[in-house]
Amino acid sequence: MSGPVAVVAGAATPIGREVARLLHEDGVSLVLTDINADHLAVVAAEMGQTGYGVATRVLDVNEPEAWVRLFQHVEASMGPVQILVNAADFDPGPAVAGMSVGDWARTVAINLSGVVYGLAALAPRIQGRPLPVSIMTTNGQRAEDGDHGPCYVARRAALAIADRWAGELAADGVRVVASHIPASDPGAVPALVRRAVHALDPRRAPAGSHAPEVGDS
Repeated sequence: MSGPVAVVAGAATPIGREVARLLHEDGVSLVLTDINADHLAVVAAEMGQTGYGVATRVLDVNEPEAWVRLFQHVEASMGPVQILVNAADFDPGPAVAGMSVGDWARTVAINLSGVVYGLAALAPRIQGRPLPVSIMTTNGQRAEDGDHGPCYVARRAALAIADRWAGELAADGVRVVASHIPASDPGAVPALVRRAVHALDPRRAPAGSHAPEVGDS
């Protein structure tokens, strides 16, 4: 396989698809995952044949053991993971008062717990392994957008956890760059993907650093 290895969860979502395409153009070997096998196959076919590896695997981000099995499989077949993108999302809309308990539970399960489970499965595999790692979460809105309240809350919590995770692993010499792509600004995708790839160069960022989302001060 050529280049670093990236796992893209939710690769069939609009942003996940674009992230995967740009990573592929940058020479990154991809493991594309999604809960929908048919949509996943379409995205993989779009990657074409450019000499870089593209593999697919069905994944429910809300199953902790599925994440563990995924990383075991990727390491055995392609090598250590250096980029993890979680673009899986569920957005019930901006309303909070009229939201069902089921919609809230699903929002948290996919947009927050799915991120946490991915990080939890990856952490023991990179501790003591001084390789740079880029973490990207996607699809949460900024508060000032005035939209997608529940999704915004879950994604902000996910980013905060990823940021804390980066700081804790810095003591082990692991360099993590966590960044966030707001759905309200799809034009930010190319720049943040480039940032994630560039962050793998140890000269570019210190251990435990956090690449801010677009719109952060």
